[in-house]
Amino acid sequence: MRKKRKRHEPGYKAKVAIEAVRERKTVSELASQFALHPSQIQDWKRTLLERAPELFAGPSQARREEAEQAELYEQIGRLKMELEWVKKKLPGSTEAKRALIEREDVLSVPERVNRYETTPRGNWCSAVTVGYVVPAGRPGG
Repeated sequence: MRKKRKRHEPGYKAKVAIEAVRERKTVSELASQFALHPSQIQDWKRTLLERAPELFAGPSQARREEAEQAELYEQIGRLKMELEWVKKKLPGSTEAKRALIEREDVLSVPERVNRYETTPRGNWCSAVTVGYVVPAGRPGG
């Protein structure tokens, strides 16, 4: 049967790590005192020393994150309202929506490709699928 892993409270970990940082006792003495493995004490000590600056960073970082989050939520709400307004204002039929698109600006794929000279990458490759498209009159074209 397996032995169940011990889970230590954060306060207990902090107490052990602070004792290790004080260096009044050796790590092996602390290990026997707290019934822990020395490497566990070293890990907690390292974690305390690495994350100590976060304790003194104060709420400024948290406030910035909260402000940024609030701004993003505000932007999401604004965009949702704009989307609803646009949905209400647009005509309902598909034909009416299609009429809003200017057909002169929309080109089919062959029309777009025919405006350019193509330089295919391989022997039998299609310029549309694999080749490079270079505007006519430019170097490489």
